Amino acid sequence: MKFYFDITCPYSFTGYQILKSKNVTDIHFKPIVRRKFLTKRGRKNTIPIPQDELHLLQKFRERHHLNPVALKPTDYNVPDFSHRSSLFLTLISRRHPALLPSAVDLAFRRYWIENQDTNHAFSLMKVSEARICRDVGVPLVD
Repeated sequence: MKFYFDITCPYSFTGYQILKSKNVTDIHFKPIVRRKFLTKRGRKNTIPIPQDELHLLQKFRERHHLNPVALKPTDYNVPDFSHRSSLFLTLISRRHPALLPSAVDLAFRRYWIENQDTNHAFSLMKVSEARICRDVGVPLVD
């Protein structure tokens, strides 16, 4: 199964958790940059979920025993910086394909559960690049 995802997309995170809970083993991870994808389709941004309907997504996550995530309407805007994590995961998939599932899991966990910001220079893909590489076993070369 091919799984196209963007680390900063809440739907990708929810889909990833559902796949993990169903023990799907043959997943081919395909990181994408959601902003570029939507721009090519003629859309500027995703449609934000109204504030009064956010509880429906939270109930869905609770019903399926998904990790709790604080949901805000701003989470549904496409960030400009999502390409950093996608490029980093694409690099891992090309150089160390066996380590990609671990790297994807760490990236999702750090962004959505540990709430690490990827908007700043010293963020998930700058500071944590070395940590993710070390955690999944990718050797770092200076």
